[in-house]
Amino acid sequence: MIYIVLLFIGIILVIISFIYILKIEKEKDEKYNYIEEMYLEIKKYNNKSMEIMEEFEELVDLSISNIENTLEDKNKEKQSISNKKNNLFESKNYLTEKSQIDKILELKKIGLTNEEIAKKLNKGIREIDIILKVNTNNTKI
Repeated sequence: MIYIVLLFIGIILVIISFIYILKIEKEKDEKYNYIEEMYLEIKKYNNKSMEIMEEFEELVDLSISNIENTLEDKNKEKQSISNKKNNLFESKNYLTEKSQIDKILELKKIGLTNEEIAKKLNKGIREIDIILKVNTNNTKI
């Protein structure tokens, strides 16, 4: 009879051990699955952060190129303005020849009005006014 009791106690201990082992395995599986989910999320966040960094880099490159283009445009504008200023005095459209200035001064000394001088020389009235003012200012200096 003792053998039967010991046999039952042994079987019960084996069953309890088996249940305990299954419980521990189940906990291990749950921990493994949890760690695997965390790993997948970390991998996903890593990919997203890499995409964001690439987009940011593209944005920075685009901004730098826009700034460079803007600076180039401003430099071109400055050069064109300085070229226009230089060409302004070299242009044949403006009255800069000494003989024409002398003609205007002679006609003014004769007593003609600015309008009459402009008509005779086919020039604008304002142009004649400016030349006369410049010459009167130069003679005073």
